[in-house]
Amino acid sequence: VGEAGTGAELVRLVGSLHMAITDRSPVIATLSPERPPEQLQRRQWVRVKVALPVRYRLPSASPLHLVGTADDRSRRPGEGTALAVDLSGGGVRLSEMPPLHVGADLVLELALDSGPVEVDAEVLGRLADGTVRLRFVRVPEAVSQRILRQVFAVQMRRRRLLPVDP
Repeated sequence: VGEAGTGAELVRLVGSLHMAITDRSPVIATLSPERPPEQLQRRQWVRVKVALPVRYRLPSASPLHLVGTADDRSRRPGEGTALAVDLSGGGVRLSEMPPLHVGADLVLELALDSGPVEVDAEVLGRLADGTVRLRFVRVPEAVSQRILRQVFAVQMRRRRLLPVDP
C-alpha cells in the first residue's frame, strides 16, 4: 500500500513492489497493482453537494468583469441569482452564472439553513460543465462557522442521522 500525488491529487496504490538493488546501478522498482488506483480527497475543506440559492453582486467599487460578446454583457448585469451545486468551508461552485473573468471579486449571499449569510468571493474559473468555481476571501469567523455548520448538516443528513428538511 502506498500513496502518491502532486499538489491537489492523491491516489492510493495497492499491490506488490519489487525492487532490484545493486552496487553498480540505480534502484529499479516495479509496482504490480492488485486493483485500480483509489482517488483520495486532498483538500483543506470537505466539499458537499448542495442545491442552495445564491444571490451575487459585484462589490460597489469593482468594475464589471463579465466576458463574452457585447450582447452577452448588456444582458447580464453585475448582480443576479445562481445555484450553489457544491459547498465547502473554503469556497463554492455555482451554476447559472454569467461568464466572469478569473480573479473577479463578487459578494455572495448564500441561503443557508440558518438564514442568509454574506461572504466575499473570488472567481477561480469555469469548469467544462459551465459551473463557476469561487474561493471565499476575507471571511469573518462567525460567517465561516455558519458555512461549516451547513456543510456538517448536509453530511449528517446524507448519513440519515438528521431528519430531512421539514
